[in-house]
Amino acid sequence: MKIKIRLKFTCFLKILDYTYITMIRNGVLKKKMSLRTEVLIASVGSVLLVAVFLSASYIQLMRRIIDRATVNTVSQTMLVLNGQVDAIFKPYEVTVRNVAHAASSHADRNSLAKMVQKAVSSLDTMDNDVYYATTISRYQEGGFYIDGSNWNPGEDWIPSERDWWKDAVRVGDGNVAMGAPYVDAMEGTLCVTLSSPAYDENNRLIGVAAADIYLNNLSNMVREIKLSANSSINIITKDGLYVTNDDFSAIMNKNYFDTVQSKSIIKDEYLDGTVKSFTDGGFFYGVHPIKGTDWFIVTEGPVSDFSAGYFKMLTLVLLGLIVLVAAMVIVDVVASTRLSQGFKEMAAGCERFAKCDFSKKYPDYFTSEASLLSNGFNLFSQRLQDMIGTIKGSSSNLDVVSNNMKESVATVSDSMTSIRLGIENVQTQVEKQSDGFDETSSVIHDVTSSISTVNEMIDSQTRSIRESSSSVSQLVGSIEQIGHSMESMASSFESLDKEARSGMSKQAKVNERISQIEQQSQMLQEANMAIASIAEQTNLLAMNAAIEAAHAGEAGKGFAVVADEIRKLSETSSGQSKTIGEQLKNIQDSIGEIVAASQESSTAFAGVSNRIQETDGLVQSVRNSLEKQNEDSRSVISLLAEMDRTADSVRSASSKMSDGSIRILSAMDKLRTSLGDVRSSMANMSDIAQGVITSGKKLDNCVESLDINVAQLGDDVRKLSG
Repeated sequence: MKIKIRLKFTCFLKILDYTYITMIRNGVLKKKMSLRTEVLIASVGSVLLVAVFLSASYIQLMRRIIDRATVNTVSQTMLVLNGQVDAIFKPYEVTVRNVAHAASSHADRNSLAKMVQKAVSSLDTMDNDVYYATTISRYQEGGFYIDGSNWNPGEDWIPSERDWWKDAVRVGDGNVAMGAPYVDAMEGTLCVTLSSPAYDENNRLIGVAAADIYLNNLSNMVREIKLSANSSINIITKDGLYVTNDDFSAIMNKNYFDTVQSKSIIKDEYLDGTVKSFTDGGFFYGVHPIKGTDWFIVTEGPVSDFSAGYFKMLTLVLLGLIVLVAAMVIVDVVASTRLSQGFKEMAAGCERFAKCDFSKKYPDYFTSEASLLSNGFNLFSQRLQDMIGTIKGSSSNLDVVSNNMKESVATVSDSMTSIRLGIENVQTQVEKQSDGFDETSSVIHDVTSSISTVNEMIDSQTRSIRESSSSVSQLVGSIEQIGHSMESMASSFESLDKEARSGMSKQAKVNERISQIEQQSQMLQEANMAIASIAEQTNLLAMNAAIEAAHAGEAGKGFAVVADEIRKLSETSSGQSKTIGEQLKNIQDSIGEIVAASQESSTAFAGVSNRIQETDGLVQSVRNSLEKQNEDSRSVISLLAEMDRTADSVRSASSKMSDGSIRILSAMDKLRTSLGDVRSSMANMSDIAQGVITSGKKLDNCVESLDINVAQLGDDVRKLSG
């Protein structure tokens, strides 16, 4: 900016000077102008021109600064507000997604209720709510509705007919939908709903999790932000409807574009998803899309809110400039008068000098130029003699200087010879260092080869992890063994039923033994229920851990991975427990058939006793299979987790070593290039040193010529002094 102003001013002065010369050439200014008048015109005119030009430039620059500062302030404020809005919605988005995921994992009603209540408690809100509704009606078996605020809806309240339900189905599995803002009928405040669907393993919709967020905090937060005294900041939808406004009746009823003053703002262009800040017609405007929503932050206000202080400063600067110009004009008038008076006297003295009258002595004037002229005239004669004496002395000094130069030239020549030898030594060291770099590069290549070997080891370890999956196959085999045992048990009971017909006389003892077997099967069923309960609690623990990891943000990502692995383990255990429960139910049904058959039996008690012992052995086999299944599951989880951590550590170390080797090789290449530059520079320095030595020889010849000229000058001075 300063360079542009200086160039414009220089061009203006050149144009003015060209105009003045043209007027003289064309005879417009034929009358002779006094020195005083010309000095006044040049000085005062220049001061006025500079003052006007600087004032105009300063005003224009100040306006640009105001516009730029206004736009930057608007952009920064909207960016801060955008981050605050995102911080309001993010915890609810994570909570809704986690509840939907838990429902997809077949969590029961009690687990989901605990999760919803904990989410509401952790969010620490008084008005907002989290809830979950199943696809099945809450009045049918398997259907229910959970509300974090314990609200009980009426019979005519059907979740699938609500907008938040439809929005969740529209966005699909794993996503969170934000509904349009609305005024809550119970609270009477503006509300927005976040919702996410839950699907089972067959991709069937089983329910929707949602959260109501009352926007009182959002409205208060926007209301507290003030760009300037007369500015306004609001949040609008993609259609331009107000989401926040000081007038509550305008929210979701009035359109922002019906009240905006700028004619250049078009809704489709203004709300195209990009950040904008500009000034128009004395007002500033800004728009910023809110992350994760179809809302926008809009702001507007008069630029004068920012420019008042600047214009006050501008007024003071202009007043100071006017005072300075006036003072400079007065100084120019006084100075030009005194200057012209001295030059008039010296102009008359020039006429006397033309007549060879050197008797006039001129006074010592105030200005340095006039004083120099007067002293020059006064001392002209005297200085002529002094100059002759000075020339004599200078001639003697030149002799001394000539001798000194000879000695200096010899010294410089010797020094440059030493420098050249030093350069050659440096070149030798550079060559040795280059050889050392080649050896280092070879070592680094060996390190890179070792890293490749490590990568092969990582691949081998990955194959080992895949082989470890055989433990999971053994678990499946154990489950199949349980099924075979159940089939054998059923076959034994059929044989027992045939032989029990002969044990009619000992019916009482048979019934007692059968009751014992039934109690044992019931204990197995209770043990299986305990396993299912543990799996359920583990799943709930995993979901709670996922919520805490989401609250932790970036720092909780590692914890979220562990929580997900725990959840998968609990789901596997729950499925296995369900299968075992079904098999135990089949056993109980078989025992019931034995009881019915034993009432009809009257013979073969010994055969019934043998079959009962076989049944007890089968039950023991079921128990052993369960224990083995549990041990195998824990072994697989521990093995896979340990090997996965080891593989990650080795892979990370290998990656760092590979990156380090690449950076070292790159640095070695750059250093080798630098050594080449040093080698080239040393060669150039050697050539320069040789050139200096050659120049020294030429300088020695010049000194000899100087001696001859000094001797000739001494002869001429002696002739001049007589």
